[in-house]
Amino acid sequence: FGHAPFDGVLGLGLPQLAEAQEFSFFDVLVREGVLAKSLFSVYFSREEDNTSEITFGAIQDKRLASPLTWLAVSNPGFWSVSVDEVYLGNESLDMCEFGCQAGFDTGTALVAGPSYKIRSIVSKLKMSLNCSNLHELPNLTFAFGSFSLVLTSADYVEQSQGACLLKFMHLNVMRPHGPLFILGDPVLRKYYTVYDREHLRVGVALARHNLALDRLDL
Repeated sequence: FGHAPFDGVLGLGLPQLAEAQEFSFFDVLVREGVLAKSLFSVYFSREEDNTSEITFGAIQDKRLASPLTWLAVSNPGFWSVSVDEVYLGNESLDMCEFGCQAGFDTGTALVAGPSYKIRSIVSKLKMSLNCSNLHELPNLTFAFGSFSLVLTSADYVEQSQGACLLKFMHLNVMRPHGPLFILGDPVLRKYYTVYDREHLRVGVALARHNLALDRLDL
């Protein structure tokens, strides 16, 4: 952390990933009974100069632009859920024939996935680096049963000084935790997420931005 603008990382994963029980910060809060509910919720602002929020023990209803959909945690450790399929536009990418998972992660700046799957997505997108076909790019959809998490090109493309870059990265996680997609900032800036320790589930809803107050009363 000598070159980072922070002094440490406060992990909020499930205890299966902790070095020891005493290092599972959120589980300690749950065991001590200091929370009204055994969950935490996360809102990421779309703008860097606005306030993002994490709330322990409650859900900020004012941040919900749609009803919450609850997805069961499929492999405790990561906050990961089973993915049925991944689509580009209406085209199935046939990526989850043998099962795959997606983990929601506030510490990842991009959408990450197995190298061969990310290469396939990038190849099919055929994005121009000069952004000339930005508005022609299809939606990227992760299907979880009847619920679809949809990213438009505005969500998964970074524009900077007339150039466009995809917000994807390679990350190869072996079984039993993989193959695994990591849903980082591009997803969390669009969706409000709730992490329910008691029922081992993740709640997902479209986030409501541009409230009159940047901070909510906690």
